[in-house]
Amino acid sequence: MVNTINLTNNIPISPPTQVGSTSTVGNPAQDTNLRLDQILLGKTLLAKVISITKDGTALVNVAAGDQTGGNLKIPLPTGFKVGDQISLTLLSNDGNKPTFSVSLLAPSQDTIELSSTGLFLTKIIENHPEPGAIQNTTPIITTPNPDTKELAGQLHKAIENSGVFYESHLKQWNDGGRSIDQIRQEPQNLINNPDLPNSMIPMQLGVLENKNLMWFGPIWPDQDMEWDVSKEQNPPPEEASLDGDQKPVWLTSIKLALPNLGEITARIRLQGDHAKFDISATNPETSANLKAHSDQLANSLASAGITLESIAAHSHD
Repeated sequence: MVNTINLTNNIPISPPTQVGSTSTVGNPAQDTNLRLDQILLGKTLLAKVISITKDGTALVNVAAGDQTGGNLKIPLPTGFKVGDQISLTLLSNDGNKPTFSVSLLAPSQDTIELSSTGLFLTKIIENHPEPGAIQNTTPIITTPNPDTKELAGQLHKAIENSGVFYESHLKQWNDGGRSIDQIRQEPQNLINNPDLPNSMIPMQLGVLENKNLMWFGPIWPDQDMEWDVSKEQNPPPEEASLDGDQKPVWLTSIKLALPNLGEITARIRLQGDHAKFDISATNPETSANLKAHSDQLANSLASAGITLESIAAHSHD
């Protein structure tokens, strides 16, 4: 093995490992931005090809580590192109006429190493394939045909106390907007299920990433419901008000299988105090009945301060 000797410290320097094809080039024109007289013989520099002229002279940008980097003009053998990552090893610098060994670097493949926290979260999410979904096991109210305001309030409470918004509730408590007794009722503080806090993480991450929340469970005995709420990410710009203020758009869908009406799915688009409804049913008679009573729905919404912009009712298989 032939070693290049560092004349300054008189110690052997192992030649660099060449990744690609290697050629020796000499007599490069040194750019004043790069001080080769400050670089030790045998030093390997990483560079990127910036441009190549017709005569094969290339302008490369050199990163010299703790040395001063800069640009350098060198003759490159054929086969190199603009954008190539190369290594330059200084072989000699006699009479300010340096000679380099140049080689093409193989494309690097970036690897991502997760922290212990990242690995922990990944494991939890893999064990819970439906992030962002809240499953309720007990009925929201105890009797059918509920008062609508009571049902709405109980649904709001079920979402609020689900644990998904635990951190924001902690901030509210810190700011004086929530009592410590309310914080103690959060699932994260229930000691009867030590695995529950970990099961909350996928839901919280799912809501945070997808801006989507799903809830399913019984709303009264023997009556299940699926409820999906999301925020529309890119509402049409023409929906902005005259002052340019565009209110957020919320999308929600409710799916029920009722004893007399069959399966019904209601999709609602709400922006400010304006709503659009799309209701589908498996039973054609149900969809026709819903369409015939759309005025009652509009009046009920109006009494709550909401304008019904449109309603569509149709059947599906």
